[in-house]
Amino acid sequence: MSVAAISTMSIPEMLNELPLMNSEERKAVARRLRELKSQPGPRPAPTDKDKEAWAKRLEALRKQFNTGRTGTPLQQIFDDLRADR
Repeated sequence: MSVAAISTMSIPEMLNELPLMNSEERKAVARRLRELKSQPGPRPAPTDKDKEAWAKRLEALRKQFNTGRTGTPLQQIFDDLRADR
């Protein structure tokens, strides 16, 4: 087995081959496992507290950037575009 092939193996594949590897290949496995460990995992699901904080921030931004002016409703724009065809 080549050291380059180890970089493409999954963790279970590496562990299955471990008893058959020489010391250089085992070092490559150790490096690969350290690389995999250092990669960020999936983000945790937001908690209710996170959602509430996000909602408060969103509302604050709406108040901060509100101009008081209203534009053409999106539905009306779509209807106008369809009528032009």
